[in-house]
Amino acid sequence: MATRRKARSVDDKSLQTDQPTREEYTTEQKQRDIPPNADGTSLGPEPTDAEHEDRKTRAVRRLQAMRRRLKEKPLSPQVHKAVVWSVLGLAACCNLILILSPSRSFVLSSHIFLQLVGVAHLAAFASIWPQLQGLVGSDGILPVTNLMETAKGRLADESRWSKYMSVPTLCWLSCSDRSLRLHCIVGVLSACLVCLGVGQCLLLPVLWITYLSIKTICKSFLALQWDSLLLETTVFAWLMTPWTLYTGPFPTATLAASDNSSKDVSFMWNSVSSQTNFIFLIWWLVFRLMFSSGVVKLYSGCPEWSSFRAMSFHYETQPLPNPISWFFHCLPMTVHKVETVMSLFLELVVPIFMLIPHPICQLFGFLGTVGLMLLIATTGSYGFFNWLTITLCVPLLDDATLIDAAKSIGINILNYITVQPFTPESTVQYMYRWAAFTLSLGLVACILALSYVPLAINTRGRVLPSERLFDLYATVCAVPNILNTYGLFARMTTVRDELIIEGSNDARDWQPYETRYKPGDPSKRPCFIPYHMPRLDWRLWFCPLSNILSHQWVLSLAKALLLNSPSVLGLFKHNPFPEAAPRFIRMVRYNYKFVPWKERKSKNWWNREYKGLYCPVVCLDDKNELRAIRLSEDTDVGLSYFQGQG
Repeated sequence: MATRRKARSVDDKSLQTDQPTREEYTTEQKQRDIPPNADGTSLGPEPTDAEHEDRKTRAVRRLQAMRRRLKEKPLSPQVHKAVVWSVLGLAACCNLILILSPSRSFVLSSHIFLQLVGVAHLAAFASIWPQLQGLVGSDGILPVTNLMETAKGRLADESRWSKYMSVPTLCWLSCSDRSLRLHCIVGVLSACLVCLGVGQCLLLPVLWITYLSIKTICKSFLALQWDSLLLETTVFAWLMTPWTLYTGPFPTATLAASDNSSKDVSFMWNSVSSQTNFIFLIWWLVFRLMFSSGVVKLYSGCPEWSSFRAMSFHYETQPLPNPISWFFHCLPMTVHKVETVMSLFLELVVPIFMLIPHPICQLFGFLGTVGLMLLIATTGSYGFFNWLTITLCVPLLDDATLIDAAKSIGINILNYITVQPFTPESTVQYMYRWAAFTLSLGLVACILALSYVPLAINTRGRVLPSERLFDLYATVCAVPNILNTYGLFARMTTVRDELIIEGSNDARDWQPYETRYKPGDPSKRPCFIPYHMPRLDWRLWFCPLSNILSHQWVLSLAKALLLNSPSVLGLFKHNPFPEAAPRFIRMVRYNYKFVPWKERKSKNWWNREYKGLYCPVVCLDDKNELRAIRLSEDTDVGLSYFQGQG
């Protein structure tokens, strides 16, 4: 683009924002294809005494020349298309080789994977349960009743099916507070049963429907990429679920040989089956997640990634840092550059090994991705995202790898497996297996074809899918939340501005509403919160990245605080006005920085600097409508905007 956009949030989806049109891209390419000089050959001044340059200086000059060539003469769209099609071709070959490899079995990894999907849902529902009332309850920030009333008015002439497809939520039946609690109760109980191996084929759709319903009504708070990732994982997990009502907490395997007296246990796994194709879909999902996260960094044009300085900002500016984040932030710049290079390597190179159906290659992909996720979980708080990604990596390991890994730490997995004798396959079973295999192979082909769209979107306009393919992708994949566009940390945020909410009765003495987890008081110690995802704290982190026009829900938050809503106050650490609600609310912007290493003995964790008001001071009028009482010069929004806004 001609102008560089602001650093954006970690859950920025390329599909939603600054994608260039085909005409914009052509104009941009022509402008960048103009050579720097008339002859088109000069890349900079030549050294006056090149024969005396040392090796390091010459290497640096060659690297600078390569960067300038790439900037002045970008690759043609045909090259980008070739890369996308090469990735899809690699995936198709991977699935074909997997089908033709009868020696590998995935009985154990499939069983463990399905149980871990239940654990991920349990963490997600247990986390959102205590927050749901304050977020979208009857006295919450954005009451679900308002959303459903708007939807009913807009879709009054539509059929019931169209209504559910447009707004996929169970709140069409009831949107009371009791209904919201019922969502969470059903989700937690279903997740526990899935973990125990009870009714997985029936309960995984229940989990998907329930979480999709919550995600729809909490669209301002559950818009993170791993919410969509959880739904997509659930769909693919359901496809590979055995159609039995009880599998048990421990797997059941069948001997692969008719000689039941054999001492060497090998598990029965027919590679020509639907299970093989569904295992591949999990591989393809985790590959897209990791590879897309690396691709968007290359195509974003972010100078922090191109200069390998991104990790020097990450630990300080991430949404919810912890005490270990401060230690990593204080490391030397050389270490941060090595971390940045390793991050790009783990996201661009290591995922390719996931699609090479060889145990050693996929073990390398597993270890690299799991190591990265554990490091991210150690230095930050991302809810269930890291653990869900590790869950997706489990099917990369076949049974032999799992058994050998368990033996290396003194655990014999075979003691926990119910082994059944081999029985020949009947004619009906043979025909059913081939029919299921054919249908699943067709499904895999369709998914790979539609995957062209999210991969093309990640190139940020270098590859443009056809309108027909894009419309088909939007129609098929939108509601079930499959084939999502992923891309974490596409642009690294370099400064940390925090929004501090304050209340007052006289507009002079202001008391802060301290949040539970995000930075506020400079002396507040960062928190460790594994699995839990505090939605309000996360969304408040995004607000200072743009003005209030992009985050109008904070006005509803201010109104709820002025009304002293108990559910909303429960989202904060404490209520500074326990006796009566304050008369005024304001939102102040501060810039936060970790205290440097030399000040490590200080009682503060942060140094902060006042940056002005995020919006004017607001209060309630006689009709309980929100009003601005004064206009501050350091706010971007005028007084007239707030008049009449409730």
